[in-house]
Amino acid sequence: ASSSSSRSAAASGAANVHEYSVFWVPRHSIAVQKVLEEEGVYGDVQQGEFCLDVIPLDDDVLSLELSCAYRDCVLDGDTAPLFYTACALLKLQEVYGLIPRLQGKGPAAAAVKDITIKLRKESPLPAAAAATCRIHRAIILDRDIDVITPLITQITFEGLIDEITGIRHGSVSYTPSKREGGGGGAPGRPATVFLNSSDPFYKEFRDLPYYITSQRWDITISKYQW
Repeated sequence: ASSSSSRSAAASGAANVHEYSVFWVPRHSIAVQKVLEEEGVYGDVQQGEFCLDVIPLDDDVLSLELSCAYRDCVLDGDTAPLFYTACALLKLQEVYGLIPRLQGKGPAAAAVKDITIKLRKESPLPAAAAATCRIHRAIILDRDIDVITPLITQITFEGLIDEITGIRHGSVSYTPSKREGGGGGAPGRPATVFLNSSDPFYKEFRDLPYYITSQRWDITISKYQW
């Protein structure tokens, strides 16, 4: 009886063994490795990288979604966002071909340009990409050359949505009203709406000043009413 109970306990212990995996986005860093080593768990977790770089938010908008990049570079002295930007430019060239002219304005932009050229020398583009040129020039602008524009109140319809609800990752979150939520008089569940050019209404109104949008809105609604 004791031997059978020992075997069952061992089997139960084996069944409760867990494997832990950590995937770093967009890449693994030495600083993170040191933290895991200090905690004594570096050899106990399986690690991997998910190189999430350019995210297509619209037909003509690609974003790295690094909202803290300026703070990291200026306040914290962390230049990792510059490296991520250079990697994204390199990936863009792998898809659309060599960009022969890289121009930058500002110290961070110049650094991104230098890193991109260095990466391109270390890892040459595929022959097909090197022989193709669909983007003839890329202009890199450093946020440091214009810190006033982000502080100005937005007056477009899209800007009004961003000022009131906030646009994150090309989408807005909202809670439907009691009338939209259905019966019972209770508000609906929180929902997410993606804002891009696939919506014909949003495409038409997004760049218009909101005072013009309010005038054209009634005309558009009446045109599409049954």
